[in-house]
Amino acid sequence: MCHPISSLLVSQSSPSNNTHSTMVQRIVFYTNKGCPYAQRAHIALLEANASFEHVEIDLQNKPSWYNEINAALKVPAVVYGGPFSAPVESVPEGAASIPESLVLLDFIADVFPDAGLLPVDPVQRAKVRLFIDAVGNKFGPAWAGWSFQGKPASAILDAVTALQAQLSREGDYFLGSTFSIADIALAPFVQRFRAMAAAGVCAGDADEGKRVLETLEKDAEFERWRKWESKVLRQSTVKSTYPGDEFIVERFRTKINQLKAQA
Repeated sequence: MCHPISSLLVSQSSPSNNTHSTMVQRIVFYTNKGCPYAQRAHIALLEANASFEHVEIDLQNKPSWYNEINAALKVPAVVYGGPFSAPVESVPEGAASIPESLVLLDFIADVFPDAGLLPVDPVQRAKVRLFIDAVGNKFGPAWAGWSFQGKPASAILDAVTALQAQLSREGDYFLGSTFSIADIALAPFVQRFRAMAAAGVCAGDADEGKRVLETLEKDAEFERWRKWESKVLRQSTVKSTYPGDEFIVERFRTKINQLKAQA
């Protein structure tokens, strides 16, 4: 999760069509456009064609009321239920506040089952959750280690190798022909790695990061990964929730410089 600190910007997102949207409780989504964890939940809400209120949390200012939404002061969070006219600065009576991006992926998939974000078959559901576990235990730490801690970028290749072994051989999504929360869990971090590696922005070896990116783009060993990456990163909801390479590079360059200054 990303750590908020912020001013208030609220907008309304309405379903673009009626394919998946159902009559559900009020949804208020607390997010930050640069946060990969928040992007996960945003993608899922759009895939579900949900109607929700979008509250942008600026990560440079901590709103005094936000601890009522999430005591951990992180994004994303969703307040589910309560009156539609209630203020977004608190959790109204009868509503629930739900934090944590992976919890929210499961929650959104359950609230909007017609979106097909989580398969019905228990074996397939288990495979999705095992993949998500590998994202959190392998790719996430490898990316963060290289990006912010000066660790070798080679760990990213090891993580991709492990994840690629779990990808379906029938179709380009994790499950083959169906976009799911498995794809959503990983996509925001791949977008950020690609942007940072191409720009040479990291706390580690920038040249090594570029070599890892080149290996992933050209080596025959990673052909299945490239098919997944090409398909998922072109998904409309993944593209529309990504703030762009320039924004990400500048944001993380600032963060890395701050970390170096504190060292």
